[in-house]
Amino acid sequence: MAIPRLFEQLPFAEVLAKKGLNLILVARRKSLLDELAQQLEQHHEISTRVIVADMSDTSEVNRVVEQSADLEIGLVIPNAGIETHELFDQQSWQQVDSLLQINMAAPTRLAHHFAGQMRQRGRGGILFVSSIMAYMPSAYLAQYAASKAYIQLLAEGMHKELKSSGVDVTVLAPGLTDTDMGQSVTGGLNAMFRQPLMEPEAVVQAGLSALGKRPVRIAGWMNRLNVFMVSRLLPRAFSTALTHKMFNKH
Repeated sequence: MAIPRLFEQLPFAEVLAKKGLNLILVARRKSLLDELAQQLEQHHEISTRVIVADMSDTSEVNRVVEQSADLEIGLVIPNAGIETHELFDQQSWQQVDSLLQINMAAPTRLAHHFAGQMRQRGRGGILFVSSIMAYMPSAYLAQYAASKAYIQLLAEGMHKELKSSGVDVTVLAPGLTDTDMGQSVTGGLNAMFRQPLMEPEAVVQAGLSALGKRPVRIAGWMNRLNVFMVSRLLPRAFSTALTHKMFNKH
């Protein structure tokens, strides 16, 4: 039975609050959001708005749009994500559909809405969060890798479309990061790459520093080297064969 694991959110909120940006915080758990909002307001003297929403539910994604309609949104970071680790056809359709909604449909909906507003104003930024798995087809992580490849290509296309309008679009591709997820399922890929986990704040800073400068930012030089080797030097069958060997439980 595959157990979906929600990403531990990268600390975008803390980093942006330190820069003095007012924030809209979106997640499923109100108590944690309220606690985070209170801490950020007290420590950094910013304003926050909490929106409780499940990104697997289209109507709740639309609620994020509706409840932020009175604000001018300058930066959007749709970084919710989920991973399932199992044979694709052995997952329930609910698991498959949830991943598609959270990893692909929700960020697409938010980017579509806010990009239109930003284009009209002639300024703004969207920072997508992909993964180095977007560069490598992977057995037992098939739909996760595919969903990240979609985000990667969407962001790169939008970067070119919106560049002349004053709207910056970048996609951040983290590797193994010191979060709950990095320590669990995807953490098994450490056997492939043989490198320490990156600190979450370093990953966030890598993405933010690339916004407005380049369409893609792979966080960490070792991750960039690994992606180059897997996507340029080695045959694509290498990735699927290796992940099949690593994760095969059957």
